[in-house]
Amino acid sequence: MRTIEDFRSNYNSIIFSKKLSPNKKNTLLENLLNEIDCIYFDTYKKERSILEQQEEAKELYKDIKASLSES
Repeated sequence: MRTIEDFRSNYNSIIFSKKLSPNKKNTLLENLLNEIDCIYFDTYKKERSILEQQEEAKELYKDIKASLSES
């Protein structure tokens, strides 16, 4: 399973990329949001550590949402 650090690294790579267009950034950010949502928010019977990681995922989720450009 990917860790929050993996997601944050991908997020930073997307946000700070000078080669990606705003539309491509949005697409990649939406994909990242979907992965985070699927892993951390759509599952109910996970280990206790998931609850702790979920708090970190919420912050990253908010960061990504705030970074989405309006198309």
